[in-house]
Formats: sequence, C-alpha cells, structure tokens
Amino acid sequence: MNTSAELLMRILNAFLYQKCLEPEFMQVFRKNNAGVLYLAKIHNVLGIAGYKVWEYYNRYAPTDPDEKEMFVLSEQLYAMTVSRMVKREFGCQRLLQELENEKIDYIPFKGIVVKDFYAIPELRTFGDIDIIIHKEDRERCHALMLRLGYTAKVDFGEVYSYQKGCEHYEIHTSIMTINITQNGAQKEYFEGLWNHAYQESGHRWKLTPEFHFIYLVAHIAKHIYSSGAGIRMYLDLAFLLKSESEAFNWQWIMKEFENLGLGRFFALTIFCVQKWFGVMVPFKLSEPEREVVADFFDFTMEAGVFGKEGKRQSEAVIRHARFREKRFVRFRALCNVLFPPAEAIRDKYDYIKKHPYLLPVAWVDRCLRNRQRIKNKIGESGEIILAKTQSIEKNTEFYHKIGL
Repeated sequence: MNTSAELLMRILNAFLYQKCLEPEFMQVFRKNNAGVLYLAKIHNVLGIAGYKVWEYYNRYAPTDPDEKEMFVLSEQLYAMTVSRMVKREFGCQRLLQELENEKIDYIPFKGIVVKDFYAIPELRTFGDIDIIIHKEDRERCHALMLRLGYTAKVDFGEVYSYQKGCEHYEIHTSIMTINITQNGAQKEYFEGLWNHAYQESGHRWKLTPEFHFIYLVAHIAKHIYSSGAGIRMYLDLAFLLKSESEAFNWQWIMKEFENLGLGRFFALTIFCVQKWFGVMVPFKLSEPEREVVADFFDFTMEAGVFGKEGKRQSEAVIRHARFREKRFVRFRALCNVLFPPAEAIRDKYDYIKKHPYLLPVAWVDRCLRNRQRIKNKIGESGEIILAKTQSIEKNTEFYHKIGL
C-alpha cells in the first residue's frame, strides 16, 4: 500500500465512522495531498476527501498560507459535490413522479439507493441514475422520456440511456446483461429480480436488502470481469453492512453466491471490506492468502471508479477468448470486438433470436446508432494487437485467484 492510497483509506474510514482527522494525520497529508486528491478524483470520492479536510480545518484553524489555500480548496470540493448531487436528486424525484403519473412500475437501485446509507448522502456521487422497469413498459417509458425532453443516447437492448443537461439515466429491463464466470448463470439468475422486490408505495418498488446486496457484489464482479472496480464500490458495501449486516439472512446469501458460481469471489470481497473498513459480519471467514489480498487492493486502487483503463479492457477481451478456445486467441478476440457473435448481442436485437442470419444487420445497426462505438472499437483493437502475452498470463492467473 503506497502512502497516497493509505491516506485516502484513512480519510474514507474517518468518513465511514464519522471521526475527525487528527493533526498527526494532516502533517503527512500535507506532504502528499496531490497524490491523495488524484486518487480521490479517479475513484469519485473527491467530495468526501474535501469534506473531511474541510472539517479538520474548520476545527483547527489553518495558520500558514498553504493550509489556508487547502482549506479553501477543500470547501469548494465539498460544496460543489453537495450542490451537484442535490440537483441530481431533485431531477430524479421529478422523473419518478412522472413514472408514477404514467402508472409505470419502477425500482430505483444502485447509487440512488445506496447513498441513503451514507453519513452524508449528498457525498455519494453517481454518473447515471439507475431505474428498473418491466419489459412490457419499455415503449411507454421511452415515449415519456422523449416527451420530457430527454435525449436517448442508447435506445435499444436491455438498458436505455438518457440525458438532459446534468441528468443521466439508465433505464433497465435487465440488470445483468452477461454471465461473469465460465459456465456461470448470473444473467438468468438476475432475470428473476421482480421476485425479490416488494411494493413500497404507489408504483414504486424496492429490491429486498439481501437481493440488492447480492447484486452489488455481483456488479463489482461484472466490472472486474471487463476491466476493474474502484474503492467506492467497496465503500458502498461497508456502509450497507454497517447498517444492515445484523439483519441479513447470511445463510441464504452465501447459498445464493455458491449457486451463482461466485462463492470464492464473495468470500474475498467480504474479507477485504472487513480488512479495509473494519466492518464486521456475524460469521467467520476463511482468510485468503496475504499476497492475494495485497494484489487485490493494488488492483482496486489502480482501476479508478470503474476500471476505465484501455490496457485492462484489451487484456480482458483476450482472457475471455482464452476460456472458449486456446488457439488463435488474439485473432478471435479481435473478431469478437469488431463483429460480436449472436449470443453476445441477441438480447439487444429480438430479431436475431428468430433469424440468426440477420447478425450482420445488427453489426451495422450498432455502429449507426452509436458512432462513438466505432472509435472505441478501433482503439480497443489496437490495444489487443499490442497487449503483451506475459501481462495477459499474469492477469488471467490473478482473476483465477480472486474467484473469477
């Protein structure tokens, strides 16, 4: 653990347990603040870091010019985050009321729900606000979004994406679009999400706490499957466990993860959340190898909030191709990027299920609907060509060790 990562973790722990930073900590922070704030930025916890530093200087008045400058900066980071998220929350509540008026059943989930477990909900940032609807309500919901002035960024498949100003929404009919593990059935499992939801009021539904928790862990696995997942996802789990752990049906949860083929990954994730944040669960966990835990932490901190790193994306594509066939791996990985197989996109295009020979039509349609996709795929293809075999082998071994 490097100094910047260690300092950021101490800030996040102070936020989790609502403790003020100490003068001894701030002496070290002042020498490393650039590195800490950079990490906080790429993990989308800059508002939290700003708040904790501001809180310290609000308690211990700054004396020298550098401290005063940091005091002003931290207040700006804190205030801007709160202001931005209050606006997002207001816009979200307005949209949810429109769904009520249209009599469309909906389930808010992920960040918009997790934030309410945070000590200061407005400091839990999110890019998209995620909402689930029934498949049969897709057309009505889409018409509503357009009528309300939202621009459809993606209007096909299981997840439609909309934007209006600073508002970003992903509206799902499915919450797991891929299988994460070899021979896994995660996609099919999460198709039954409405069986694990209850009506809260009106047309608003809510996932049961245990099922939402299972999804959040599986969602981390999904991000790691493609590239990586940052520390904020584990902070989410820490806040959730701190509040709900004693009430959870852990026997059922552990059984579900085993059935999902994610038992080892779940055990490692909970162990790391305990180690990193001191949040305990009411059952004993077997301790993973120390080296695996250390590598997992480094992997997490390097990833950024969603692991958006081209090298990891390309290595992930090659790794997935290796699972299916050992020969011509790099060539097949390139083909899968540029021309995805029918099973990879059939859920986005119903006509492929009935008429597989129309697959080339779907390839063209994907490009026309999202021009940025072409640039992304060309860049990803270059990374696949340049990816080092040794790095891919090491990456594959690491994924095996963490249960993926």
